Amino acid sequence: MRILITGAAGFVGTHLIAALQEKKKGCELFAWTKEEQEAESVRLDRAHVFVVDITKKEQVRKALQQIRPDEVYHLAAQSSVGLSWKMPEFTYEVNVMGTLHLLEGLKDIAKEANVLLVGSAEQYGKVLAEELPIAEDRQLQGVNPYSISKMTQELMAKLYVQNFGMHLVLVRAFNHIGPGQSTRFVIPDWCSQIVQIEQGKKEPVLKVGNIQVKRDFTDVRDIVSAYMQLISKGIPGEVYNVGSGTSHSLKEVLEKIIKSSRTKGIVYETDLQKLRPADVEELRADIGRLREVTGWKPVYTLEQSVVDILEEMRSR
Repeated sequence: MRILITGAAGFVGTHLIAALQEKKKGCELFAWTKEEQEAESVRLDRAHVFVVDITKKEQVRKALQQIRPDEVYHLAAQSSVGLSWKMPEFTYEVNVMGTLHLLEGLKDIAKEANVLLVGSAEQYGKVLAEELPIAEDRQLQGVNPYSISKMTQELMAKLYVQNFGMHLVLVRAFNHIGPGQSTRFVIPDWCSQIVQIEQGKKEPVLKVGNIQVKRDFTDVRDIVSAYMQLISKGIPGEVYNVGSGTSHSLKEVLEKIIKSSRTKGIVYETDLQKLRPADVEELRADIGRLREVTGWKPVYTLEQSVVDILEEMRSR
């Protein structure tokens, strides 16, 4: 089996490749990265690395003709909500046109491939307490350019399923955490600060924003396990939430991080600069559909994820 992963150098991509190498040892892996520098950073002893910019139609088609994959995990995306406001054109170019180039190429070159397209819980927009847990049939709300781009990706995919019989499975991923995540995200940022405190490089005070909000956190290693099952067991054109099905406040996560520190007496205080004008109070996924078709359930606890993130930070 020939397996293609786009966005292979990203946080989820590196964990997916590691899982595929472990679980599907007889398969041939092909990793797409956008730049040569990224390709060099992806350590793949049993994978072929291609430098492909998915916004370039001919690059996509040429690579697909060489690979002719049986499975495709489409992770490549502009995934920052903040950046989507600053660079909406770039966001649509990558997330919409890039996906269109991939779908058109697969239609003509590898139409029978099983394909997983990754969307986001951001597509649900603002959620009321009575709407929790969030089911896949809830009406979507495009509240930023990023969420609109992912909604468009889904609509395109369904068009290809209905008109060309392609096997495209759609997921909406909720918050995921784990070793290797960028400190642009709140939990690895806190862990990074904790490690700096342990090393005597920072005072034992963490500046935080609104830590009362609740989010559905899932370890990235559990996320990729769900993806690997859904790509073959999922129904073409169907959408699946991928999350833990439970929510935790940021305060709860912060206290777990501090408890796991090697330094005692760490405190936190609110930084008004970190507060947002508005926050969705809680996000929690209904994962009944995912469990029904795969039997999947998370393996990693929140505590284990925190410990592993801290250990990875300390080893850098």
